[in-house]
Amino acid sequence: MTNALLGVLIVIIVVLGIGASLLALTSFRYRRSAEGNDKKLAELKITVKQGELVAQMARVLSSTLDYREVLQKMIDLGLPAMGGSKGKKESKALGMALLFESSDVELNIAASRGVAGSDKKRVISRETSIINEAIQEAEAIIDHNINKEKALSSFKSLRPSQSAICAPLRVGLDTYGVVIFAHEIPEYYTEAHCRLLETLCSQVVIPLENAQLIEDLKREQQKILAKEEEARRKLARDLHDGPTQSLASIAMRLNFVKMLIKNKDISKAYEEIIKIEELGQTTVKDIRNMLFAMRPVVLETKGLIAALNGYAERLNAVESFRVTVKNKGYNNGLKTEHEGVLFAVVEEAVGNAKKHARAGQINITVEEKKGVLHLEIKDNGVGFDVEKTRSTYDQRSSLGMINLFERSEAIGGECHIDSASGKGTSVQITVPLK
Repeated sequence: MTNALLGVLIVIIVVLGIGASLLALTSFRYRRSAEGNDKKLAELKITVKQGELVAQMARVLSSTLDYREVLQKMIDLGLPAMGGSKGKKESKALGMALLFESSDVELNIAASRGVAGSDKKRVISRETSIINEAIQEAEAIIDHNINKEKALSSFKSLRPSQSAICAPLRVGLDTYGVVIFAHEIPEYYTEAHCRLLETLCSQVVIPLENAQLIEDLKREQQKILAKEEEARRKLARDLHDGPTQSLASIAMRLNFVKMLIKNKDISKAYEEIIKIEELGQTTVKDIRNMLFAMRPVVLETKGLIAALNGYAERLNAVESFRVTVKNKGYNNGLKTEHEGVLFAVVEEAVGNAKKHARAGQINITVEEKKGVLHLEIKDNGVGFDVEKTRSTYDQRSSLGMINLFERSEAIGGECHIDSASGKGTSVQITVPLK
């Protein structure tokens, strides 16, 4: 009887133990399941916010193309989503969009929220680790030790922050800046926040790209205006030094002829009239050369080689130096507009040689090799130090050498200048025919 009772007790204890273990295991699994559900719920909330933000940013983009306004709206909409997903107060978080404006090394704050006024005019170096890593990796980066970033700790607003997330504002290979959100709670940001921030950044780069295109157009417009101004100045100088002086001389000689006729000195008056006729013919030739140089008709009708030959003939008739043109296989493979640019390059190079080189011979060579046009303008003048001249170009009023490079680049070509003191100058242009 006693043994039977003892056996029953043992069975009851074993059953209770097994029941307790099963209860503990079930409780553990329930807690694990509950925690997993909470995590999934938090990620689901962020995903929902991601969709809402996309819709809100789409409305912003449809109402304005001002990139600063778009950036500010992104920060205003993103901060509650990025900083409030755990039910914490928004004041614990801050956000800012930083752009490369005056350089590609330092970033300026273009839009912000929660940033102190004294911090808004500060600049941040691209080399700051979280920024540099986000740009290098081209994706959102999380840093849970943001308070150890020396560059960022100088910002009063960022000192209380523990966790930060940074993503680049990027289109293709062009990076316009970064967006940073920071929070006081340690290890706050997650991979779900990364996806949300990358979504935001992909929305706002559209007006940034448009703004960059507008700035590029403005710069090109300024270059065109500068070239037009240089062309007007050149025309004014040429008219002043050539036809204007000749016409003034003709007027003076005519006045002298009038006096001779009045004094009935017919033989001397006849001699002066012959001189006036010669001067008039020279003046007409100068004006024709100027008109030819501005836009030779033969360039459009017969091509580059014919235009260069005509240009050389006119120069040889009036200048002290000799110009020769050699064609090695080129058969007008470029567009007329591109040939016009090359003709202007030749004019620029010859003009530079005329003013500075004191050359006796200028050789123009055009050659086609393996689908590439090679153009060389070579003189036997005094030469110059190319690098020294380029380094001091911002102090000069003339744009001659800059024009050679810019005009070549405008038609997809390259320009190289080879020169040294006492060794003449060679200007070499290469342009793909296709």
